[in-house]
Amino acid sequence: MTSSAITEPGVDELLGGRYRVDERIDSEEPFGSAEAIVFSGWDNLLRRRVRLDVLAEDSADRDDFRRAIRRHAELVFDHIVTIYDAGLHTTAEGRLHWVASEYLEPLTLEECQLTAAQVLALTRNLAATMNQLQRAGISHGNLNTKTVRLVEPLDLRITDFRLQDASVADDLLGFRHVLLSWLRQCSLEFPQLRELSRNLAQQQPSFADISQWLERVSLPTARPRTTTKTTSSRFHGKKPNTPLSGLGRQQRNSAIAIPGVLILILLGVVSAFWAVSASNNSAQNGAIRIPTVAGQSAAEAKTKLASSGLKWGGQKIQTSETVPAGKAIGTDPSAGEKVADSTIVVVLVSSGKQRNRVPATVGEQLSLAKELLVAQGMNVQVLQKDSEQSEDTVLSMSPGAGQKINIGSTVVLQVASGYLRVPNHLIGTSSADALTALHDLGLTVQLIKVPSAGAKIDTVKSITPFDRVPVGGTVTIYVTAPVP
Repeated sequence: MTSSAITEPGVDELLGGRYRVDERIDSEEPFGSAEAIVFSGWDNLLRRRVRLDVLAEDSADRDDFRRAIRRHAELVFDHIVTIYDAGLHTTAEGRLHWVASEYLEPLTLEECQLTAAQVLALTRNLAATMNQLQRAGISHGNLNTKTVRLVEPLDLRITDFRLQDASVADDLLGFRHVLLSWLRQCSLEFPQLRELSRNLAQQQPSFADISQWLERVSLPTARPRTTTKTTSSRFHGKKPNTPLSGLGRQQRNSAIAIPGVLILILLGVVSAFWAVSASNNSAQNGAIRIPTVAGQSAAEAKTKLASSGLKWGGQKIQTSETVPAGKAIGTDPSAGEKVADSTIVVVLVSSGKQRNRVPATVGEQLSLAKELLVAQGMNVQVLQKDSEQSEDTVLSMSPGAGQKINIGSTVVLQVASGYLRVPNHLIGTSSADALTALHDLGLTVQLIKVPSAGAKIDTVKSITPFDRVPVGGTVTIYVTAPVP
């Protein structure tokens, strides 16, 4: 189905009994599906503006839309767009899936003239949030200036997670792209952040390392972004804008000419001496082989590197299926490589097995529940239970939604078998009570009267089948009747 065929809610219509639909926003990227339509709205309960995305029930993207809502709602981190509510709305033309989320005042990057302090603050906030996501085993996969939104008052919000097929490498590339875009809007040149962008093009540090590095960055001095080469005033026919002019300046230049030449000669001699000395030291010291630190603690690894003449470059946290948390996995550069004296070496430290949050699946169909769990690296065990819910509806799960478990762990799903238990406690009750109870379970009831001498009239004598019946199936009740 195309977007033009999507059923739309009317203006001022209420979704979920509280979210008033206002105007359509065509400039916003829809949430979770290209077929969804975006509206601004108003939360009548909490008195705040909201964003509303709606999608027709019969859309081919329905499951993707619901899956994206569920996954995004589980992302409880700083600077992430907040999902408030979701539901299903019935209109005269059909039903709509909807989601209410945080409303962002439109603010394009081109509208901003950022100060150096603002660029640094934004970069620190983005790195800190990406570090939180990385530690939780989550990659965004689609960072750019449209998904990292600037909002008023100046702050950022991250939206539109790709999640599937996303990687840390994608996030580092996107982070660099966003950083360069902010730097282009900065009123001052920012050499340290430029250096960071160049390093990101050559390396793949963790966002924890980036965050730590950014905390040590200081604001640049007042130097314009773009500089124009200043030429001597004689090329412009103007007097120099300086207190030195005419003969006085020529005398000063003559006075400093000879010492300047001597300084240049001295610097040349010192440089040559240093080069020869460094070459001799390198020949004497030779290459150092990086020691093996796997299995050691970070403190032990640091001591071992120092004793080998190498410099500690910090630690990078990685998940590992085999190395216990807190122990070294290896180094970067790798153990056994020959490097120069005082080379900086980063120790790779295990955070243990990767742990992911269990997605919420209760109420979903088994096929979708399995897909959500497998996407998080989890195994699935299915147990059936009789219930009035439709077949394969997830009734419960263990561990529960939101808990963090190791990759490869098993989640047990209890699903509806498609059958329900016949309530035998209805035997001995009146036929009216029995009919009400069975209809409430969605069952069709056939009533047969059985003449019974001495029995209380219109009382349920037996029920067939007596144990289980398909959901929505038929049961027969036998009730007592007077003997003719």
